[in-house]
Amino acid sequence: MIETEIGMSFITTDRVGGIELPGDLADAVEQYLRAIGMLGPVIEIPGAARRIHLVTGLQNAATAIAWLLENGATVHMDGAKISLPPAGSRDGSARWATAESLKLPAAVAISAAVRAAHRARERHYTELAA
Repeated sequence: MIETEIGMSFITTDRVGGIELPGDLADAVEQYLRAIGMLGPVIEIPGAARRIHLVTGLQNAATAIAWLLENGATVHMDGAKISLPPAGSRDGSARWATAESLKLPAAVAISAAVRAAHRARERHYTELAA
């Protein structure tokens, strides 16, 4: 982490980083991760309706990262900076959406949660069409 003129930033590496998801998908992913006890720190970006899950294990997740990128995620890694919100921020800027655990989940867990959310959505649409 480094301190910048706008606050603290998390510097990503080839091992730790962030997976940014759109709001509707982020909601389903958070429910899934909460249910299996793997929900770690999440930053909410208001206005953009996006959330960034801080993760580990990027160095072992090339296939998962490729799949996430193909399915609408943004992966922050290899030196990218993620601005960390101050504790208790509520002024319309980025804020901590959740930090049920300070332990970072593996990137592959986020990928599995996104896949589960996609399958649930597909089942829902199939049932509606029937």
